[in-house]
Amino acid sequence: MNCVLHINGWPGSGKRTIGSIVASRIGGRLLDCHVMLNPAEALFERGDPLHASLLDAVRTIALDHAAKLKPNVSIVLTDPLSDDAFDTKLFERFRQLAKRRKARLVSVVLEIALEENVRRLLTPSRSEQRKLRRPEVLQQMRDSYRLLRPSGAEILDLDVTQLTEVEAATRIADWIRSAERPTK
Repeated sequence: MNCVLHINGWPGSGKRTIGSIVASRIGGRLLDCHVMLNPAEALFERGDPLHASLLDAVRTIALDHAAKLKPNVSIVLTDPLSDDAFDTKLFERFRQLAKRRKARLVSVVLEIALEENVRRLLTPSRSEQRKLRRPEVLQQMRDSYRLLRPSGAEILDLDVTQLTEVEAATRIADWIRSAERPTK
């Protein structure tokens, strides 16, 4: 299988956990957004221009190296992307990765009810991982943005409100396998 799979969802929706399970089931590698974000977060405040430049540099290096993986290794990416111009441009980097690898480009959009989203957001392990744990920020994001559903990608919308991470990952992996077709 040669696939670039992007898992998109609100903070706390389970992107990384689901992505990890999917990657193992489809023989892929997980490149979670926090792998790229953590160096910038460790060194600089979010408003500092050095935060953005370090994040961009790490992302560029990681995606360049991901393009060099063997063709039969799928790549699972996670990011909470909205339908604004900045995030749409960021998704173009994933599109270019798929093009370089001659791979299928799949976007999974995780939907989740607000109450369940907040419950998951407040899980103690999220603070250990430097993840967002402020419900008011999540609410502002959900009020201000819509999750990106990029044109030109195969899209799977999945409501994870009542699914465990394993159930969600199983549905994604099964969908990818059932929709698998040769790339051009």
